[in-house]
Amino acid sequence: MPPLAYFGYGSNMLRLRLLARNVVLLDQGQPAVAEGFKLVFNKASIDGSSKANLTPATGEKVWGVLFTVGSGSLNDLDKAEGAPDHYRREHGIRVQSSIGAAKAMTYLAQPDKILPASGQPYDWYLALVLAGAIGYPGIPRKWLAHLRQLANPKPDLKQPPRKTFTEAVAQLKTAGHENWQGLLLSDTIQQ
Repeated sequence: MPPLAYFGYGSNMLRLRLLARNVVLLDQGQPAVAEGFKLVFNKASIDGSSKANLTPATGEKVWGVLFTVGSGSLNDLDKAEGAPDHYRREHGIRVQSSIGAAKAMTYLAQPDKILPASGQPYDWYLALVLAGAIGYPGIPRKWLAHLRQLANPKPDLKQPPRKTFTEAVAQLKTAGHENWQGLLLSDTIQQ
């Protein structure tokens, strides 16, 4: 099976997160936009929060990162995304990047995991999304502001902290975001 074009639009925009999930990336990734979709935080998570999802929407667009993924990593991506129970693979998503148009695979929430209205992601999850987007200067600053307004994150107060929280914070710190909570504030995002 040949390498796979993969469009990450949520926390998987953060390259370090994919690498921590044992995904073999064959490039650094590049900013890309998927037209005809909008990003929503309406995927119900088992941790009581919501995660990013794409929904078809005429005239809308979603910024993300286009990666070339080693074909042997598809199972690792599926595992990380909870596929096929929580997300499903969607092939043939048209994306536009600086090197032209491409068809990519991405993940969409399974219909039975979609909340009736947009939910609230945890603050650490939104920080992962923002950190990923900040890593690619071609993603417009306006998109970062849009993500912050759209998400309306909530703190993850579970004690002791859940494994996903500690892993996310470690990934954020490794990516250079020691003060990851600052990513949630509009005036701290630099590009």
